Amino acid sequence: MSDSQLFEQVKTIYLNSFPASERQELSVFTDRFLRAESIFFVVLTEEDQVLAMCSLFDIHTHDFVLLDYLAVAESFRDLGIGASLFQTIKNWAFDKSKKIIIEVENPLFGENRLDKARRITFYEKQGAKLLTGIRYLLPPLDGNTTEEMNLMLVEKSNANSISKQVIYELIEQLYLQVYRRSKNDALLKEIKQGLNRELTN
Repeated sequence: MSDSQLFEQVKTIYLNSFPASERQELSVFTDRFLRAESIFFVVLTEEDQVLAMCSLFDIHTHDFVLLDYLAVAESFRDLGIGASLFQTIKNWAFDKSKKIIIEVENPLFGENRLDKARRITFYEKQGAKLLTGIRYLLPPLDGNTTEEMNLMLVEKSNANSISKQVIYELIEQLYLQVYRRSKNDALLKEIKQGLNRELTN
């Protein structure tokens, strides 16, 4: 199967699994796949059917990768495929001495709150820790909607030892590298102000 054929299946799962407010523009997602600008994992059957996909974004300035997207094709959900894929990702990251940062929707806001809470529970079962006391805003990827998010951390030591200062730096890099925003972005400034209050308390 060619890369373009594989991508068509990955793209379908991507478009069907995430709301527009959380999806990068399709041109960005396509470039990250076909030009290997992101790290992709896919679960395939023997017949080359894609059951699940995941993309990771390497944060160049820190020993972190962002779990950008992880999704299972709708007809194959609740079979443990997502958990198995996540374990593979963890092993890969730990072998490279990387920590994993995850953006998850905050269940205190918006609709589908039960589904949002379940996603957090899913990642907690895989060893992720919720970073509390941090207000994180996802930029409006659809041009309109800002999402209230939580950050979660997976690290080999499982010590949840990340400092507020490192979080401060990491969020800035997410905005600059992943979302191609500027250091003067109004949302980034808002997040930084909240973190500054945390750092001085």
